[in-house]
Amino acid sequence: MNVVDTRVPDARAPLRLLKVVPTLLCGGTENQVMALCRSLNHGRTDLEMACLRRLGPFVKEIDDRRIPLAEYPIESFYSLNALAQQAKFARHLTRRRTQIVHAYNFYGNVFAVPPARLAGTPVVIASIRDLGLYLTPMQKRVQRYVCKLADRVLVNADAVKDWLVRDGYAPEKIVVIPNGVDVSRFSAPREPSRLRCELELPPDVPLVAVVSRLTRLKGLEQFLEAAALVGQRFPQARFLVVGETPPHDPTYLDDLKALAGRLCIGDRVIFTGLRSDVPALLANVTVSVMPSLNEALSNALLESMAAGAPIVATRVGGTPEVLTDGKTGLLVPAADVPSLATSIARLLDAPILAAQLGRAARQVIEERYSITRMAATTENLYRDLLTRHARKTERRGIRHERAARETHGQWLGTLTSLVDRPALPIAEPACSVHVVTDDAEFLALEAEWNETVERARIGHPFLRHEWLRTWWECFGRGCRLHILIVRRGGRIAAIAPLLSDTTRSYGISIRRLRLLHNDHTPRADFIVAEQPEESYRAIWKALCEQRDRWDVLQLSQLPEGSPTLDTVSSLAAEDGCLSAG
Repeated sequence: MNVVDTRVPDARAPLRLLKVVPTLLCGGTENQVMALCRSLNHGRTDLEMACLRRLGPFVKEIDDRRIPLAEYPIESFYSLNALAQQAKFARHLTRRRTQIVHAYNFYGNVFAVPPARLAGTPVVIASIRDLGLYLTPMQKRVQRYVCKLADRVLVNADAVKDWLVRDGYAPEKIVVIPNGVDVSRFSAPREPSRLRCELELPPDVPLVAVVSRLTRLKGLEQFLEAAALVGQRFPQARFLVVGETPPHDPTYLDDLKALAGRLCIGDRVIFTGLRSDVPALLANVTVSVMPSLNEALSNALLESMAAGAPIVATRVGGTPEVLTDGKTGLLVPAADVPSLATSIARLLDAPILAAQLGRAARQVIEERYSITRMAATTENLYRDLLTRHARKTERRGIRHERAARETHGQWLGTLTSLVDRPALPIAEPACSVHVVTDDAEFLALEAEWNETVERARIGHPFLRHEWLRTWWECFGRGCRLHILIVRRGGRIAAIAPLLSDTTRSYGISIRRLRLLHNDHTPRADFIVAEQPEESYRAIWKALCEQRDRWDVLQLSQLPEGSPTLDTVSSLAAEDGCLSAG
């Protein structure tokens, strides 16, 4: 039996929040997660974090801030270890009574969303922060299915929402909260940066910079080709590439250096690596370039705007939502090297225009894209979803209470009617039903069980043996298995995964049969692989024959349109049994 707190949450009470990221490397998502963690009101938020690999520079900051960080190491989602780690995660959520799970990106979403639902977490949020070019078709299908289990899918640009809607996501579940930037970090006076001193460059040398994680969709090849063209008009200009390659592509930096050499600009392109002084660097660049081929909403774009740097960016993803061509920067088509070079040269030629664009860009960030604004909007979303959940649960409880009150005087008469009524015949004598109540017998059914799930063409994992076994181990305390196995010719034809427990209504102790799931688990149902009509009748006949073991059969978790719901309701009506909500 699940006891749910139906009270509307106190707006002053700390939110029990857990954020899930795959790693803590220095990428766009990780930067935004950390910026949000710094900016959340810690008096109003009880924050925990989880990752799949305890890897990256942000681990130290999390430890220094004394934010609990749990690692759930997974090498492959196809392994049994993945299920074990998800079960461990679900148990933690249950023990801590976590109110909100917020997962980020493909691996975070796939790992965290299903077990959070399994654990009955009130609010589950998935985040998608790119346009999916890195994902295989199978990964896109998996993420689309997982996100159906979430209460909301949080994205950082309208362009991402538009793509998801085209890909089959429900638009009403998608919430757009743009990235935010800590404007105060970019408010220092413009002074020659340490970088110019390191490179022995005089203050009047134009610096054209790309600040980015060095990955193959960032348009860095096109930037170098454009730099070769710009260098013909501005031979004194220097071109900076600021950032590092990801661990999975360590040779990419060498590829870029080789390209610069072939373009005869190797002596004018400086690869700085990862820098900790990005605000000071951006305050001193002449032009900041965003040459991405694909982008949702770039943190580097927002930071360049916050620094007041003149910007040339490609018209991709969410960039045009933030940067207005000719007003706060210059936009060019993606992969269009001549246009990119022309726009860079235009700003180098017109310093007054460049300064005007930079000031206007800074104003946009201050008004619309501050980290303070993003944190407040995100926290408001958390509290709104939590309040909606509490009110929905409260209404459900009121409906159940009314149903119980209306049927209270009918319990004994209904049960007596059921006892006196003869059981329905099975269509064919070859069909038999066996009830599994023993844990060991349930465990021994794994191979046959999963083979039945496959024959039933069930495409989700929530009725597979390993999933239900994990659920039972985590949440079955105080209950007994009552699984009905229908066999036909020795092979399993159908499974009714039920458990028995005892509840009370107005002082009456009621023995209840219900599905082997809790109230927040999606896709609870019977497993019917063959002869549906015969199988359902066999299950109902067996239940009627066991009427001395139970008082109420509760199937309220069945989804609307489930053939189980329709068929069992029809059989109950034929048999004159009361359906109590």
